Amino acid sequence: MLTITENDSRHRTASIEADVLTLGPAGRHGRMVITGVIHAESIPQLSLAVEEMLHVNPSDLVVDATGVDFDDASGVRLIARMQSILERRGATVVIDGLRPAARSILDAVRSFDRLAAA
Repeated sequence: MLTITENDSRHRTASIEADVLTLGPAGRHGRMVITGVIHAESIPQLSLAVEEMLHVNPSDLVVDATGVDFDDASGVRLIARMQSILERRGATVVIDGLRPAARSILDAVRSFDRLAAA
């Protein structure tokens, strides 16, 4: 379990919890819970959690973003990058509870990444 909590001078908090369970031959099942406000100052902490998930390489991952707000697109972009890498490795990634504005950004990032790769 990786748990990171960050407070900045504006009293905004971001908390990231990542847990990966190995369940035998079916592979590794992961869960990442993100809460609070993700902004430029909290991206390094979120990056650590993402890198941990990429290193563990789960066969399926659920990202619970129900309790998260994004101040800008950088956090959504980071989650999209993690999702893309894991899906290319054959993992199933579900992002649950993403708010509509963040979902729109995520869809735009995916579209841009597909165009850039072509």
